[in-house]
Amino acid sequence: MVKTTPKTKVSRKAAISTTTKAAESFSVSDDLTKVPAPKVAVSKLKKKCEVRSCTEVLDETARLLKNLENTANLEERKRRVLALKAKQEIKINDLQKKLTAIKKHPNQKKEEAAIVGIIQLDDGEGNYEPHAGDVVSEKTFSFRTMKVVCKGLTLEVAKQALARVKAGQPATIKPHIKKALQHCVEQLENANVVGITADSGFLQYYQEFVTGMTSLPVFLSSLMQCSALACAYQSDEVILVVTADSRIIDKPTLDLLLDRCHLTEEALSRFEILGCEDVPEVRAFINGEDSSLVAVQHALIDHIKAAMRKYDKNTTAILLENTELPTFGDAIRDELGVTVCDAVTLINWFHSSVSENPLTKGKSE
Repeated sequence: MVKTTPKTKVSRKAAISTTTKAAESFSVSDDLTKVPAPKVAVSKLKKKCEVRSCTEVLDETARLLKNLENTANLEERKRRVLALKAKQEIKINDLQKKLTAIKKHPNQKKEEAAIVGIIQLDDGEGNYEPHAGDVVSEKTFSFRTMKVVCKGLTLEVAKQALARVKAGQPATIKPHIKKALQHCVEQLENANVVGITADSGFLQYYQEFVTGMTSLPVFLSSLMQCSALACAYQSDEVILVVTADSRIIDKPTLDLLLDRCHLTEEALSRFEILGCEDVPEVRAFINGEDSSLVAVQHALIDHIKAAMRKYDKNTTAILLENTELPTFGDAIRDELGVTVCDAVTLINWFHSSVSENPLTKGKSE
């Protein structure tokens, strides 16, 4: 008869105590095979940890993929932006080069640029330094100009000639003035200028005489733009002509000068004259005295505003007859919001009509 070892009876209390000790001694970082616990408990716990770890890895992987996708999209957007920026920079650089070709300093060589000739009054050239905006200033135009002084033709002589016309006398020219003008024209023709202008609106009196001396276009006064202004606006709108002294160019004299610009009587009624003889700052500036440009600008704009109120704000354009006043042309445009024409706009317009546009040059070839 075989003897059997009797089974040891384990109390319930002892079993619970053993399992608790095994759980307390378990750590995820421990080697699961060394945990003093039943194999079934260890296997289940190991699988649970593996499932939890896989889930975390999958979640982390998903997050990484999402971040990579976002990063890829961002990088693609950045790449496109940089490419577009590079194209725009090329266009901007190209445009800047073309604009530089247009706006070179007047003192630089411009062999290919058309030259405009300027007849100057014989009033002591070099007595004052002209400001940018003055027709004779080297800082005014982006192209070359050639200035010649008409010997004997002073401002006073031009005023006297204008006074004779105002008095009803026929327009005449003294022999020595005619000879001096002819000499100026010959000098400018020999320099291959494309047109002839002047540094004083008073020379409008000599427009027909100079035109008869040359085949070149002649535009001696900013008043020649009045024909275009008369066509550009309605018949009840006022065009204000600003001059240095309305005692010299008053309304009847203005009409005589505009008649030489081939304006009709109906059109003449739309032009009003505004003199600056009663504005000390402007008068001093025109006379070549040391002046604060800011003070002159404010005084001139206030003077024009007061005149515009007189016409119930129906003034739609301003023409600066005096050739020094274009210095303030931009400020007047900005402050009053109206069209402003002057000697500079006239000369720029003519020069552009006989010059190639660097922005479009070669595109039609």
